[in-house]
Amino acid sequence: MQDNNQEALDLLDQLEFRVWLQVEHGDTKIETLFDWILTRYGNHPCVVGVGVDVEWHHSLIKPEGTPVSDDDASAWLSAIRLHKPQCRLFLKHW
Repeated sequence: MQDNNQEALDLLDQLEFRVWLQVEHGDTKIETLFDWILTRYGNHPCVVGVGVDVEWHHSLIKPEGTPVSDDDASAWLSAIRLHKPQCRLFLKHW
């Protein structure tokens, strides 16, 4: 099976772009998602960070999402940096 994301990231590497990979995780353990996407795509120089759409954070509990504590955000950043030490994290909410 062809991974179109790999092709796109290869091109972005060649063009020297910088990109952030964003997740909308719902109730999935976020550290598991970070592990999966950074194991698969973190080797690309164009990948400089990971974003979390917080309105999806435990959205089955609260439809607008559950707030992220400073401790959670810090733990998430640490989980990301296990894969790519210079990687950054952004959190967004509508």
